[in-house]
Amino acid sequence: MRDLLPSRAPVAPGGTMGDPGVRGRFGEYGGRYAPESLAEACRQVDEAFRDAWADPGFRGALARLLAVHAGRPTPLTPAHRLSVGVEAEGGAGASRGRLGVLHGSRSLFLQDGDGQIIQAHSIAAGLDYPGVGPEHAHLRDLGRARYVTVTDDEAVRAAVRLARTEGIVPALESAHALAWVIRAADRGDLPAGSTVLMTSSGRGDKDVSTLKEML
Repeated sequence: MRDLLPSRAPVAPGGTMGDPGVRGRFGEYGGRYAPESLAEACRQVDEAFRDAWADPGFRGALARLLAVHAGRPTPLTPAHRLSVGVEAEGGAGASRGRLGVLHGSRSLFLQDGDGQIIQAHSIAAGLDYPGVGPEHAHLRDLGRARYVTVTDDEAVRAAVRLARTEGIVPALESAHALAWVIRAADRGDLPAGSTVLMTSSGRGDKDVSTLKEML
């Protein structure tokens, strides 16, 4: 049966990638990784895309966008419901940083009154840095993204909660994002019934000893 199914998606007019194949994959290596709880939402997106793809007007507009705009500088499009950056409380370069230069990069960094870099702290090694990249600084200044902070304790509680409810031990870096989702849901910032897809970038086995010390 596998040999009868196409391994690559057809190429869209004017673009490099068309609609997904019958297995729901974009190309040979694309896959479906969303959990079963999002299956219905993914089905609705799939259905809406197929309806749009059947419309010649949509395909023509997409071809023009790919031909004229793809790969070229264009104004960023706001996505207010999606544009939230989560930082460590002790390494909040985007939230509390000022313009400076560090490691050859001109961006936002935690600094003292004399402009000296302040040492950052985070329970997550990947977030233990006193600044952010220039792209994040640009998005913040444009108002196209907002940045929030999460404490070490919140990240640990989020990691434990995910492990107990889903059997997944996330990396502490990803646990910061999960902590914000939990906080936003508790405070009503996320409307009841919202569908949230959060990717977990890393495994928590590297952080087991840290979690053990904290619990």
